[in-house]
Amino acid sequence: MSICKSNYLPAVLIIILLTGCAANKPVVNNYPPPSVYDRPISTGMVYPEEKTSSDTNNRLIAAISPLKCQALEYLADGDIGKAEATVERAIAISPNNAELWSLLAKIQLTKGNWNQAKQLAAKSNLLAGENRELKAKNWQIIAEALEHQ
Repeated sequence: MSICKSNYLPAVLIIILLTGCAANKPVVNNYPPPSVYDRPISTGMVYPEEKTSSDTNNRLIAAISPLKCQALEYLADGDIGKAEATVERAIAISPNNAELWSLLAKIQLTKGNWNQAKQLAAKSNLLAGENRELKAKNWQIIAEALEHQ
């Protein structure tokens, strides 16, 4: 008995048709065409240009200058506690500012904290770079602190 004369013919034809359809199924990926990646995606938001380091430095100076002036006024008026708190706020904003660390060293020297004054002046020297005037001021603070020990 041949397949053509059997009752299996409709089932065999359906199987052949289904396997043929499955083999010719096109591959579908979910990726957009490459040309979409070539252009920026517009979100409707406008971003400012990338800030330069000099722009950041200018903003830090603008933020800490009033605090530094205020701390110097407190120090001149003899209000050491407020001067110290103000300088510490400025250091929190700009922790790599050698002048602020030197000012804090001077405040500690005024309070009689000799070891702390030395350490803060030394830290200021590390951050001072090529600023010889500031380094000289820090060495004076260190020398005065050493005299009192």
